[in-house]
Order: sequence, then C-alpha cells, then structure tokens
Amino acid sequence: MSNADYWEVEPLRELSECVDVYWFYQPDLQTKLTDILIPEGVIDIVFNFGAPYFRKAVGKTEGEWVTHDVFIGQRTKLYSIEWPINTQLFAIRLRAGAAFALLQRPVNEITDTTLPLAETLLAKLGETLKNIEFENSRQVVKVTNDFLMSLANSHQATDATINKVLPYIKRANGDVDVNQLSNELGLTRRTLERKFAQHIGVAPKLYCRIQRLHHFLRHYRTNAGLSLTGAANEAQFYDQSHFIKEFKAFTGTSPAKFFDSPPEIYEPLLISLMGR
Repeated sequence: MSNADYWEVEPLRELSECVDVYWFYQPDLQTKLTDILIPEGVIDIVFNFGAPYFRKAVGKTEGEWVTHDVFIGQRTKLYSIEWPINTQLFAIRLRAGAAFALLQRPVNEITDTTLPLAETLLAKLGETLKNIEFENSRQVVKVTNDFLMSLANSHQATDATINKVLPYIKRANGDVDVNQLSNELGLTRRTLERKFAQHIGVAPKLYCRIQRLHHFLRHYRTNAGLSLTGAANEAQFYDQSHFIKEFKAFTGTSPAKFFDSPPEIYEPLLISLMGR
C-alpha cells in the first residue's frame, strides 16, 4: 500500500480547536478488502463519494451497509469493514469533546453506532459535497472549511472540565488513575464519567487505555530497532502479560500478529496517529 491510499489535510487554523484533521481514503483495490478497525478514541464524520461499504462488529452476524454520509461514534469494540473496489471517503476527524455541539445531543448516544448526517447540523454540507468530484480534494476541503466556519459562532463551547482533562491525559500518555484525577478536579468519579459520556462518548478509564495504546504504537513506529517489549515498557504497561492482554482487547490479536498483517490493515491508523 502506498501513502497515496490515505492522506490527511490540516483544517483552517480557526477550526483547529474543533477539527483535528481532514482525511481522504481511496485504496487502489482490484478486489474488495476486509479491514479491521480498532477503538481509536475519535469521532469521524464520513462522506461517502464511492460505493456502499459493509460495517459490523467482529463476532456479530449482523451489520449495516453504509450508503449515506454519517457521524461515526466512538468504538469500544473491534469492527470489520468490507471496502468495495470503488472506495472513496472524505472525513472530518473531530477533536475529542467537539462533537457535542454538532450533534446537539449527548455523544454517548452514537457510541458503537452511526448516525445519518441528515439528522445533524451537517446535512447541508453533505448535499453540497455531492456536487464536487472526489478527485478535487482542494475544493472539498475549501467547501468544508467555509461551511464549518459559518457554524463557528453557533457552536456551544466545549465543557471546561473536558478542556482541562484531555491535555492532562495526553501529556500522561493515558497512564492516569481516574479516581485520583477526579479528586484533583474536585469532582466525584460519577460526575467525571457523566461529562465524558456527554462530550467524549466513552468512560474516562477506557479513553485513557486507548491513549496508552496509541502512545505505544507511536513510540514503536518512530523508533527503528526498538522491540515490542521495549516500546511496551516505555508506554508504562505493568508487565508483558498486561501489555498483551490490553493489545488483544483492542486489536483482537497479539502485537506480533498485528504487525505481520498486510500493511493496508494497519498503516492508515499509524499514519493518523503520528499526527495526533
């Protein structure tokens, strides 16, 4: 797989508080590709310029054909995706805590599910983008920037507690005791969990676990010659068994087998993580 299959574009600086990045995905497929998506701690707004794709939780028999533009909530489990030959996706990756204003409802309502954009403030953007060719990525980004800027004044501010907590978790690379964090904030754990459910979509403990896994993946990717064990130790996993258990919980396989998979399975994730 070449990096041309998946690429990212920065939003306008004025949108950087709510938009992490725009991303495009157009793999060069000769046949359909079955992919595995792991929990990533993010919410994406996905515009489908290509053929419908099939999405289902791993281990489940039922799934859904995604034929429309959607809000995709946080994932707490593995998902299997069947990409068709004509896969053309453009997406807005929101910063944690920024989805609440666009949804106008608690974010945990779309955890592990999708929501048609027709039910959100972004319905008109989806209609406008359908009149642009996917290959004209500059125009796609420009229209999206302009539309989001037009909404900027009406967005509700991100919760002050969430604004304070997220940078703390990021600096700690997810190695955070939630009870201690609650005490330092002067909040009960239940209150903190309620705020995370409303603005992030998952519990703070799960969000921290995801961030720790991301730290491991970034560190392993950027340090040539570093062993899996060395990267796990740097990411503050307690021991080898704890590390493998956590890795399997999020990826469904061992670290060695994960990186032995075809690159197109994990490379887009790693490229995305390097920018976070």
